[in-house]
Amino acid sequence: MALILHLERLLARTCPPDVVFSAADSETRIGPLYEGEETAVVRAVPRRRWEYQAGRHCARQVLVTLGQRPVAIPVGERREPRFPPGIVGSITHSSRPLPAAVAIAADSARYVAIGVDLERRGGAARLDPDLITTEAERAARPPTIPADLFLDLVFSAKEAAYKALSPFVGRILDFGEVKVELPPSGFTYRAFASVSSPELGAVTGRWATDDDFVLCVATIPRHDAAIEVRRPG
Repeated sequence: MALILHLERLLARTCPPDVVFSAADSETRIGPLYEGEETAVVRAVPRRRWEYQAGRHCARQVLVTLGQRPVAIPVGERREPRFPPGIVGSITHSSRPLPAAVAIAADSARYVAIGVDLERRGGAARLDPDLITTEAERAARPPTIPADLFLDLVFSAKEAAYKALSPFVGRILDFGEVKVELPPSGFTYRAFASVSSPELGAVTGRWATDDDFVLCVATIPRHDAAIEVRRPG
């Protein structure tokens, strides 16, 4: 339970007020998979099966929070979760330092798309920085963000942006195709994709971190949508 509360605090800092969220850990009583979901993990190892099932559990929780029926969340062509009509959503999970899953969702009348990504602190250190960031991004790193955290943050911000942009691009993006801008202060960022639809504009996002995780939420709001506060529970 402590891990869930921990994640919910991070989510409360990153999600706009009309984006709802749910988290699960290894102690969560996870419901069974729904019809049509099982085929995606029929040969999966136990760890991957738990991540998938926990993510679907969280997705149904956010649907209920939005006043929707808890329905099956099948897998799309690019392995993305397919939320029911009228809802945009995203799922992420992490196996370290402890198993965790997160889902976020919102009314599609308010957002074109949203994306969420959860990473463990220090996870990007095993990767080549040139594969994650551009020289221009590294040169623009705010001095208030340490280099190791910056790498984790850009990795996670791009992953969240990919999830938001994927339905419009029609394929998986490379890290170099998305540029992340971090302001010198605060916990916001902007992401730009050279291949996204012109009407989408920039992806806006927020991030939060602690000793264990980096969490990023990316959103593409509809400009004519009014804001209404909705939170779980």
